[in-house]
Amino acid sequence: MDPRDYYPGINAVTLLWEKANMDSVPPEARDEAMKEVERLTPAVSFAVARRGGATSSDYWDLATVLELAAISGDWEMAESVCGRALLQAKAAWMLETTIANLEMIRELRRRTGETPQLDGIMAELGSRAKELPGGDT
Repeated sequence: MDPRDYYPGINAVTLLWEKANMDSVPPEARDEAMKEVERLTPAVSFAVARRGGATSSDYWDLATVLELAAISGDWEMAESVCGRALLQAKAAWMLETTIANLEMIRELRRRTGETPQLDGIMAELGSRAKELPGGDT
């Protein structure tokens, strides 16, 4: 509803991307979902960029950029923003939330073999989560 608010947008993009990549969804519905992903992604990217994007000091901004990069397969951006996100996370649950979203993306990417980069990123997030308050130490 508000193009300046990326939060509902990243959730919509992620869920639509999931729908577009599920074999159990009819092909026409997958195509429609992917068109919506392509329509929404620039708006979400713009909204998070207005808040600093990959150079933001806000964890959730960085997590959003990371998720968009994982969806688009931009592993250079994903690796770059992961380091900043690790520094900005203040509690384990923040990283665990991001890991859960990335897990869904990874499962869908397994078919294309594009998981080594995502596996590494998720391992880094998981290691850092163990060091933060609320993590398994």
